[in-house]
Amino acid sequence: MDPKSSSRDIRRAVTRPTRFINRNDSGVKYSGSVTRIFIIEIVYHGLRKCYYISMKAVILVGGEGKRLRPLTESIPKAMVRVGGKPILEYTLGILPPQITEVILIVGYRQEVIREYFGSSFGRLALTYVEQPEPKGTGEALSRARPFLDDEQFLVVYGDDLYHPDDLAAVVANGLAILVREHPNPERFGVCLVDGDDRLLGILEKRPHPPSNLVNIGVYVLDQHVFDIAPIFLPNGEHNLAEQIGVMAEQHPVHAIHAKFWHPIAYPEDVESAHQYMQTLD
Repeated sequence: MDPKSSSRDIRRAVTRPTRFINRNDSGVKYSGSVTRIFIIEIVYHGLRKCYYISMKAVILVGGEGKRLRPLTESIPKAMVRVGGKPILEYTLGILPPQITEVILIVGYRQEVIREYFGSSFGRLALTYVEQPEPKGTGEALSRARPFLDDEQFLVVYGDDLYHPDDLAAVVANGLAILVREHPNPERFGVCLVDGDDRLLGILEKRPHPPSNLVNIGVYVLDQHVFDIAPIFLPNGEHNLAEQIGVMAEQHPVHAIHAKFWHPIAYPEDVESAHQYMQTLD
């Protein structure tokens, strides 16, 4: 039996509203209708852990990296070299074994990425989707929609460094987001979570954020994210993070605390990234 198709069938079956008859404490029968959401998650994600059910990943690599110039004058940000290889090559190399196909959202100097990687990277099939203009992360992800089915998928920002253990953890937890505490949370989107680490919302780059727990740009999502109306930043960009925050109000999203994250925005970040990569040798 194909684990992927069987999990999809189970998921569809248990999401149908089901009539049930039960007894309360006094022994009186009652009936009603329920949608067994938690059973879905237990069965579906149990299968995913046991059988490594395949997933697709969407990696956003269209960034120009203006703040990294002169390093990005002729290459996209994701192709800046760290530890002797492009950031994107490192990211592809640490994707969990569940990932079998990667959709690369390309833009600025996309030919550099296409020529370097071609149609595959090891076991990974690569599909290229163009974002002609930089209209934001939400608009970038929307371009991958025709290539995604009704299964969950991984989304990764392709120009930061992550730890393989964190990527493995996020794909094992249903709808999820990677988060990490940061001393300068005003530079990033701040995540609001409850006591059970359920995502309550994301506030994008506020001057006085209520928390230092930031969104680090890795998510497991499904088609529900496309049902949320686009949210635009003051600069006109379609922001994916706040869109996910709204989705979390209707569909539980787990906040997974990452053990490592190295954002790369300035040339000095690349130098410190070199030092980190040397510790892995």
